[in-house]
Amino acid sequence: MKKKKIIIAVIVVCAAILSMAAFGIRNRSLESTADVQNNVLSSKSKHNTALEKSNDDKSCKYKDESTDKCKMEAGNKSKSSTSPAAQTQLQSKTNSSNTSASQTQTFTGYITTEDDFAAGLHEDTADMVYMKLMAEAGLGITFQQAGKWVFYYFDGTIATKNTSGADGKWAFDGTGSQLNAWNIVGGQVKAGKGKSPVPVTVKGVLKGNTEVNPGPDTDGKSFQVITVESINGN
Repeated sequence: MKKKKIIIAVIVVCAAILSMAAFGIRNRSLESTADVQNNVLSSKSKHNTALEKSNDDKSCKYKDESTDKCKMEAGNKSKSSTSPAAQTQLQSKTNSSNTSASQTQTFTGYITTEDDFAAGLHEDTADMVYMKLMAEAGLGITFQQAGKWVFYYFDGTIATKNTSGADGKWAFDGTGSQLNAWNIVGGQVKAGKGKSPVPVTVKGVLKGNTEVNPGPDTDGKSFQVITVESINGN
């Protein structure tokens, strides 16, 4: 009877041990399976994250490249559209400057000399202009511009102090437009109109060159010179 109880006890203990062993194995299996699943999920998550990041990077890169390309195209279009206009404007300004510098102008006023103008006589009489001292100051034209009297020299050589005339007297030795103006004044004096101003119309070009009274009573002031194309008494 005692031996039977021992056998039963041994069987119960073995059954308990086997049951505990089986339970432990099952738990390990479940834990292993869970670990595998977690690892798989983690791996997938990491892969998806990496993929999303890669896609985002590619998207950003594409957007950046697209933006840069758009900027470059916009810049090129802007340059393409504005450069010709700017060049045309520059050429226009250059041509305008050249044209204004060489354009023939018409001047209407009175023949006078720098001495007369400096004295404020403006449209002086033919008798006063037709004098040696006046001629040596240089002839030109005077007229009102914006309410102010202005003076321009005629081109040509201004008469000098000399004794090359008959009997060693002074003679007008100016040339070019200086001589033409002198003859117009002389013609009016000889016509008996010496007490009147000498009205003329002059066509010519202002090239930017200036002249200073070279006579004995010079004031050192400079005035623009008209390159005369024609000069006619009115």
